[in-house]
Amino acid sequence: MTRAKHCAAAAAYLAIALWVLGSTLSSFADAFPLWSGMKATGVTDGDQSHMIWAASRNARTFVTAPWRLWDFELCHPFPEAVALGHHLYANGLVGIVPYALTGEPILTLNVAVIAMLWVSGIGMYALAYYWTRSTAAAFVAGLLFAFMPQHLLTARWPSIIGNQWTPLALLFARTDGAYEANVQVSIQDDKGAAALVWNASGPVCLVDLPPGRYVVNAQLGGASKQQAVTVGGGSRSLDFRF
Repeated sequence: MTRAKHCAAAAAYLAIALWVLGSTLSSFADAFPLWSGMKATGVTDGDQSHMIWAASRNARTFVTAPWRLWDFELCHPFPEAVALGHHLYANGLVGIVPYALTGEPILTLNVAVIAMLWVSGIGMYALAYYWTRSTAAAFVAGLLFAFMPQHLLTARWPSIIGNQWTPLALLFARTDGAYEANVQVSIQDDKGAAALVWNASGPVCLVDLPPGRYVVNAQLGGASKQQAVTVGGGSRSLDFRF
């Protein structure tokens, strides 16, 4: 019964994503991914053209020449220019299948935007269900997160709302479940070199690290906790309880 509710929630999020971007569906390969409350337009915006290019370029490069992901030809001949703009790697991953099937860059971006809203809803649903064990509370949480106005109004700029992937989440809490802040955190790589050091001002930290093995140290008051983690091949989550 619970599994059926999970599947129903995922189907509902997909249906809502298709509905809110319904104005794009009739011209899926020729129009911006827009909220249905806004009028669809042709592709003329410079930023939007960049989003379309980056998503389809990454979708193709992931399959044909992954070693060229860092080149980002937009800034040619500057080498490894990916840091000079929005890389849209996540959208490229989502766009691999639609681009391979159609070869349509605009369609690829539209599919990626719909998938981004859908995955955001599913991700928040899973997190809320883990915390509450309530499918109703989880569904509402996923609905509010995925389809908040900021997500819908900026759907045409997926680099802004590209939060469907979380590389590493650190949750700091006391053993009674209350949240903690002001935790001193340090991350070392497998050679013992410091990769990151900071003071966590809130209970949740999202950290983007290159693939590899790391040791995470967290200190609160006189207590110290340490955990090892391997980054790469999917998201990782560490839970520190003092």
